[in-house]
Amino acid sequence: MDTLDKLRHFLCGAKAESRLKYFFVALLLFLSNTVYAYTVTGCVSDDTGYLYTNPSGVNSPRGSWYGPAYETNAVVTSGQIGSGMYCHGTDLGNCVIRTRSRCTECTGPYDYKIGGGTDYYYEQSGQLTGYIMCPIDDYIGFLLIVVGGLGFYFLSKRNIIRPT
Repeated sequence: MDTLDKLRHFLCGAKAESRLKYFFVALLLFLSNTVYAYTVTGCVSDDTGYLYTNPSGVNSPRGSWYGPAYETNAVVTSGQIGSGMYCHGTDLGNCVIRTRSRCTECTGPYDYKIGGGTDYYYEQSGQLTGYIMCPIDDYIGFLLIVVGGLGFYFLSKRNIIRPT
């Protein structure tokens, strides 16, 4: 039996309940892989609570424990966190926010230039955080259709309701 025959047997010859079980297993695997897909990842300042979302592409020159460096130009204020696409923050480690100007909670300056020359920045410590979308309202229609369709399917299979 070649692959095409096996597929035809699976789709046409197997019982509907068996196919439905495979569908639920595949759906569960798909959902388990997409749970940790963050909408926004950024560095939350330990001082202000602001979220900085523009990575500089380099780590802190002080060592890997300090984590990636973020620029100060893309800011989400602490009042915006917890709404829209900034919900359910998950701590992903340490990070720093770097700036060229001296700030009250900054340390440094530290030289970011590798090799010759100098490129000084001040750093502020933070927590690398991943956020997912807040509103489940966007998915309620889809969930109602799926649950209603499954309910109708099972009720019609048990002859509780009969489609006309």
